[in-house]
Amino acid sequence: AVDPTLLGAWVSWSEGFRTAGQCKSTWEALPPIVCDTCSPSSAVHNVLVTLLNRPGFDFKQAFDLAVERQLKKLMESDGRDADDATSEERQKVEESLQLNGRQFRKMMLDAGVKLRRHEVRILTTLFDENGDGLVSRKEFLGLTGQDPRPGARGETLLVLRNGNYCCWEAACHVTGMTTGYEVVELGAAEEDKNESDASEYATEFESDAEGTLARNLPVRLRSGKVKPGWFRLPLPGLEKRMRRLLLDGLRAKKDFATKPPQSCDLSRWTNKERADALDGLEALGAKNREESDKLALMQGGEKPMAPVLLAQSLGEDYISLTWRPGEGSVLPSFYVLETAGVEGSKTQRSHTYEEILRDPPSALARSQP
Repeated sequence: AVDPTLLGAWVSWSEGFRTAGQCKSTWEALPPIVCDTCSPSSAVHNVLVTLLNRPGFDFKQAFDLAVERQLKKLMESDGRDADDATSEERQKVEESLQLNGRQFRKMMLDAGVKLRRHEVRILTTLFDENGDGLVSRKEFLGLTGQDPRPGARGETLLVLRNGNYCCWEAACHVTGMTTGYEVVELGAAEEDKNESDASEYATEFESDAEGTLARNLPVRLRSGKVKPGWFRLPLPGLEKRMRRLLLDGLRAKKDFATKPPQSCDLSRWTNKERADALDGLEALGAKNREESDKLALMQGGEKPMAPVLLAQSLGEDYISLTWRPGEGSVLPSFYVLETAGVEGSKTQRSHTYEEILRDPPSALARSQP
């Protein structure tokens, strides 16, 4: 359900039995359900990979420059030079400095990284652990690391998929739909500002008076606290996807009352779980693939291999007949023994045959020789 390159194969397996839309619905609902941080198609994922995958970039130095700028302002306000700051004063600024979105963007621009507004919002939401809307040095370096980045994409993906920075914005943790929501700023209502109980989660599938199931949700920080003023608005396809999963029996209504997990399935999956899931995926399509193969053989395949008949004389009046399927045959094989009667009889002259024996009696596996 994660690697989009496999979806085409899944659709091909189900050709003639389920539409491409139904295949995608089932595909995204299969484990592992993936969050925005871990999903390769997510805007959050792309922003993080772009930020972190910078060979030699020193994030610690970038924040230290912001510290120096703040220290300089404090010293100038006291009529002193920044070079006159004591080590205690410098350490105090370093530990207390917290950046809002505008200051964070300025810090990154000074370090040579230009961020767009939505990128600043995504990054500050992920960095902010305590929900104060600001980014501290500890929060910033907790994700980026203290040392210059190696610039290896594989190393970056390991950081993102360690389960510590999973977030849910466009992705739906119940349906598995990776583009279920749109994140917008609507203004901070008082109830959102005061909300701090992370255990209270208004499910996106709670029916309202109009009978719709998908509903607006607040954007939540990694700590579970609400980000004031920001909301996840369900896109039209989410309602349809949820109802389809209910109809197919892949989800029950109680599933939609759960809150997003702290870390998504993908970040917790072991190699064994990955292998088991691939086996399960293959099993789900086994019947359809078999039917498709048979249909293709009948419509455009080669003529089935004829069974091999073996005869052995048992004297003047008897023979023993045995048979086996043709070598390489993949379809069920039968051997039917018929007679038109003695030579010269009416039935023989009119080519009227009567079945004497059919071996095996049916195409069931247990009936095959």
